[in-house]
Amino acid sequence: MGTLNEMLGNAGVPHQLEYNGKVYTFSLIDQRIKAAYEKHMYEREKAALTLLRNEYRPEEYEKRLDALTQRYLDNEFSFLSETGLAHFKRSSEGKFFLLSAIAGCTPNELIDLVVARTTEVTALLDLIIKESFPGTYEKMAKAPTEQPQAEVGDTPPKAG
Repeated sequence: MGTLNEMLGNAGVPHQLEYNGKVYTFSLIDQRIKAAYEKHMYEREKAALTLLRNEYRPEEYEKRLDALTQRYLDNEFSFLSETGLAHFKRSSEGKFFLLSAIAGCTPNELIDLVVARTTEVTALLDLIIKESFPGTYEKMAKAPTEQPQAEVGDTPPKAG
């Protein structure tokens, strides 16, 4: 791995868990994994916005899409950002995405392992985060765990 990954503690040996005769290998979180997580978060919000496209006037939709793209470019969706950490902490979907990225398989391939060995998988994920980002647990403890409540008036305007 590169110098940046070594400096971040990501040059370590991958971890393994065996379940039902299959060995699952989990890498540490490197730049490639962080970039995949950011893109996943962006694509997830973009898909939600696209579903509401017909609820907005065209200029409002374009404005919201531009704002979303700017948030992505401003690194708001990075794993260590407040938004990224909150998504990871409050969402099993965020954890499954990260697990699948570090295991190099799909979330569906991990379901049986996670259900059967939840405690071990959770402990392993905690260890991988600690090894990948020393000091991150302090930051994660401060990240919000609940989705912010929508304000009155946050509902999309009807197209008209």
